[in-house]
Amino acid sequence: MPNDTSTMPLDYKGVMVSSTFTDLKEHRAALINIIDRSGFKAVVMEHDSAKSDLDVIDSSLQMVRDSTAYIFLIHQKYGLTPVCTKRNPGKLSITELEFNLN
Repeated sequence: MPNDTSTMPLDYKGVMVSSTFTDLKEHRAALINIIDRSGFKAVVMEHDSAKSDLDVIDSSLQMVRDSTAYIFLIHQKYGLTPVCTKRNPGKLSITELEFNLN
């Protein structure tokens, strides 16, 4: 019988940091530094290269799915609200879509 690894946990120490950017720039930088110094990998949009086959919704949600842990920073701004009647009918921000995925 073949060994099915599709349900095996990933050996990946990625920690997704989700927040608005401009109002939490210093907080994000400090958190990213702490994550990286702790032997984990900060998974953040600013370290993500452009993906020609994914848009911002797909790319962001895939980062959440691939991460081992998820940190959601909240402040006063709501963030980017991508327009897509199929995947974002509620007109939610990227950070809220990421949070709802968890």
